[in-house]
Amino acid sequence: MNWRKIIFCLYLFFASFYVVAQNDIQNLPAEGDTALVNSLLQQSKAHFNDTPALSISLAIQAKEMAEKIDFLKGKAYALKNIG
Repeated sequence: MNWRKIIFCLYLFFASFYVVAQNDIQNLPAEGDTALVNSLLQQSKAHFNDTPALSISLAIQAKEMAEKIDFLKGKAYALKNIG
């Protein structure tokens, strides 16, 4: 009987981690998308002098993604990099 209580407690212990992890995962996509836009903008800025065509291409990708997720600051910087 004592082993059943221990196993039940362990089950509840590990199940609580699973539930907490699910809440964190649901909040990540929006942050991940803005991080991707910012990453594209940094790459675009890094290629200003070396390869302007690549820089513009990266900025256009960032602008399209920023528009899709309604990230106005990212869209503004993307338009700046395109210009």
